[in-house]
Amino acid sequence: MGRGNKVLACITKTLVVFTFAIVLRQGVVGDEPALPNSYDPNKVITVATLEDYAPFCFRQSFAKTNDISELIPPGHDSKRLQGYSWDVLRLSMHRQGYTIQLMVYPWSRVMSLVRRNEIDVVFPAAVTEKRSQFLMFSEYPVNTVHYVIYINKKSQGSWQNLAEMIGLRIGVMRGWDYGRYWNSQIEHIELREVNTVEQGFQMLGYRRIEGLVGYEEVFDHYLIEKAINKKFQKLAAFDQGFEFLSGNKLNSKAKHILKDFDSSRQFLLQQGILAELKKRWFPLQNGNF
Repeated sequence: MGRGNKVLACITKTLVVFTFAIVLRQGVVGDEPALPNSYDPNKVITVATLEDYAPFCFRQSFAKTNDISELIPPGHDSKRLQGYSWDVLRLSMHRQGYTIQLMVYPWSRVMSLVRRNEIDVVFPAAVTEKRSQFLMFSEYPVNTVHYVIYINKKSQGSWQNLAEMIGLRIGVMRGWDYGRYWNSQIEHIELREVNTVEQGFQMLGYRRIEGLVGYEEVFDHYLIEKAINKKFQKLAAFDQGFEFLSGNKLNSKAKHILKDFDSSRQFLLQQGILAELKKRWFPLQNGNF
């Protein structure tokens, strides 16, 4: 490639990143509701997710709606949901011309809907043996999670990794998956299930457990938001997992949606958009509190 072409390619990439930055901050057409004929009714897809999974998918502080369902045409954003995974999904689908019929429910309800094939796609879903029986997944992930163990900063132990915590009481989020390595070790660990991140750190703070295993991105966000990050420290990640866009295997439409998502998701990666999103939502990723 000649020097002139390289300069042009650099300028083009910069303009793409700048354009997507504008979309992220205020939307192409602002907050005005879309006109009924401003989107293709043949390209409306139903999408379900949860809203208590910060910084991936979570409720806006000043949400403009409590409606369970929202119609979101290209160029518009949700008036309720925000987060890294939502941005990746929204930008990818809008680039393909899809209008998103977004539905927000507790995760158990989301899984129930897609199992019964009552919705096109759901996200972000980890691949498990049970889910693979009825779900198909995108080739590329919507997001990545890192599995880490949190301990009290003034802990009497000198643990460095999961292997050194065998036999201790470890808190786990009920129903969460922590990967194959964790599953191979749990028979040697005294598990204590918790229902919320808040409950987990309360138990850790009261020393009812020696450690709390969680998703680094989610737990860090909670600690920093609550300004209690100075009380705890985390060990090096012992594994990582990927979460995907998924749909029922019996849904032929979902197969095309997943293919289109993969195509646009890679475009976002190549153009540096995913990197910009990570800077926005994970400012302290892989760093100290």
